Amino acid sequence: MCDFNNPAQVCPTCGYVAKRLPTFRECRPLPEKVWQPIPLGDVTERLLISIGLTKERVEEWTRTKDKPGGCGCSARQKWLNEMGNKMQYRVRDAMRAAEEFYLGQ
Repeated sequence: MCDFNNPAQVCPTCGYVAKRLPTFRECRPLPEKVWQPIPLGDVTERLLISIGLTKERVEEWTRTKDKPGGCGCSARQKWLNEMGNKMQYRVRDAMRAAEEFYLGQ
């Protein structure tokens, strides 16, 4: 059962806010979210496909359909995923450092 023995009437375990007391609610702790970076190359590919720019169409335009490596879209997508991940991890670490500095945790 949730514990509402505080002035704010918020369960410290699950964060549920009681609108009125007595409230009998089974406490369900929230699962901890695991942070994962957004694959920037994949997002860019989906965006371009949504407006009609597919890899096959670009290969036709640049006449690289039968050449090894094609138009280079896959290599650029892989590079963009790697760089996007590195930058997102750096931003996350900087935000955590700022949080520790300002909040003292």
